[in-house]
Amino acid sequence: IVFDFWGTLFENGVYSPLRQTHELLRVRERFGEFVEKFEKALMTKETTLEEGLKAGCIALDRDPKPFVIQQLTTVWQQNQDFAKPYPETMAVIQELHKKYTLGIISNTQTGAVEQLLKKFAMNSYFKAVVLSCSTGYLKTDKELFETALKKLKAKNSEAVMVGDSIETDIKGAEKAKIKAILLDRRNTREYPNKITTLTQLPEMLEKIE
Repeated sequence: IVFDFWGTLFENGVYSPLRQTHELLRVRERFGEFVEKFEKALMTKETTLEEGLKAGCIALDRDPKPFVIQQLTTVWQQNQDFAKPYPETMAVIQELHKKYTLGIISNTQTGAVEQLLKKFAMNSYFKAVVLSCSTGYLKTDKELFETALKKLKAKNSEAVMVGDSIETDIKGAEKAKIKAILLDRRNTREYPNKITTLTQLPEMLEKIE
């Protein structure tokens, strides 16, 4: 089982840092286009948070003025500092770990996921943690999923992706020919394999195996 990290296993420490960035920079592009450009700049290289945010501004044709970078850095650092697992995450992971090989795949900036897994003592549950910042690929690139499968020593027909975004988690998995399960906590979207809480995951896995 391959899990998305942000919004699936862990909740943000602040209100959506991406939406806050979109508002602070007064970006005119629609949100989906903004996210793709910004994440590619911030999350596909090993770099400091500040340098990544500067690259994000430049990718969006925004002047990375010091006060702007300071504002953005505060938002993104607080998101990491105050992030925590969803209430049901640990119990579900512990249960699934007994039966399945688990991995994580994430669009993320340098250091964030690794530090949080260590902070909450969750490293031992995941055989592979594959991140955009260390591979150069986003979840919209099938190569990120292929890298995860290699580390998990699994075929795409044996894997299942669990994530909260249709645009990245689900479509990315479909590109890599991996079955997907949508985690839709607000129950506002439609997808054949959908759950509204991680506690429903074991039962859904049995249905699609």
